[in-house]
Amino acid sequence: MRQSRVCCNKYSFYSEAFWPAEDKLNKLRRKAGTGFALAVWNYDKIVQALAPAPGGSELWQAMAGIALCGAPLALFGEWFARRPEPLAAIINQDTKLLTLQVFGTLPQPIAVGVVASQLSLWTAVTEEAAFRGAVLPTLAGSDLGVGGAYLVSSALFGVVHWGGDFTKEAAVLVALQSGYGLAFGACYLLTGGSLLAPIAAHWAYDFWTLLGTHLLVSTQVKYANAEVKETPEEAADVAAIAKQFELEERFVRLTRVVFLWLDTDRDGLLDTNELRIGLCAMGQPGPSEADAEDAMQSVDSGDAGVSFAQFLRLVVRLEMDPVVTVKSLLY
Repeated sequence: MRQSRVCCNKYSFYSEAFWPAEDKLNKLRRKAGTGFALAVWNYDKIVQALAPAPGGSELWQAMAGIALCGAPLALFGEWFARRPEPLAAIINQDTKLLTLQVFGTLPQPIAVGVVASQLSLWTAVTEEAAFRGAVLPTLAGSDLGVGGAYLVSSALFGVVHWGGDFTKEAAVLVALQSGYGLAFGACYLLTGGSLLAPIAAHWAYDFWTLLGTHLLVSTQVKYANAEVKETPEEAADVAAIAKQFELEERFVRLTRVVFLWLDTDRDGLLDTNELRIGLCAMGQPGPSEADAEDAMQSVDSGDAGVSFAQFLRLVVRLEMDPVVTVKSLLY
């Protein structure tokens, strides 16, 4: 069995079901290469942005950028990461995949914080020097004016983050990145054309996204791999379902991994939002909140939520393969 390079540690259970998709890491490598090209192209802008400002005002510019843009965007990212809608769930899973592949499954906040800080600074400096330091001022000198340049440069910022696939998720991602471009552009203009402000804001947002997602994913993986403590009644329910449908032990074990991965509040039950994300991962086309509620009612979950035994019965009823679902959730 081919081993997952991501999961070659004590949380190696996932390696029996899947391995990382190389195209995700290739996208990260292409982004690094693009950043290097942007750094060469905008070398003078980067030097100018990082040069000490008169009176030591660079600190205030950076703090203004984080306060005006970086912190609000980080809060928006936290909100978006909890959205149960299928498109949002897919985009969020992509972010989780990236952090798993880059940082692994073990919680290591200090090491990841150092690496994430460097990656975020590289991205912030190169992209802001290009779009706010070069593209926006150049377009502002044309017939577009400052307002038109602000809008066009932000749209271009979104387009360059397009992965090349013609999907709804890609369109939403481009729209999100264009919105981030608007925020960074506003930060640049409101601070009088200071590049340090959008660089600091961009760094703060990317840093928290990488570190926060790593902490979320690594602790969830640890939870999903922890020894399950079932009551005798729960164990009997699971055993009865496995016997009724002649389920292999591996099928039940992988389904439990899916269940625990979806149980983000770690209360041992899946609520409507958690189950909705699960239905999306199991291939249900754009499940709505009503679809999730119908699924809960179909297994007689009541108001408390769906237990593992009920979730196992639902997976069997939907004729879904938990191996495929695990791949969909993580890779």
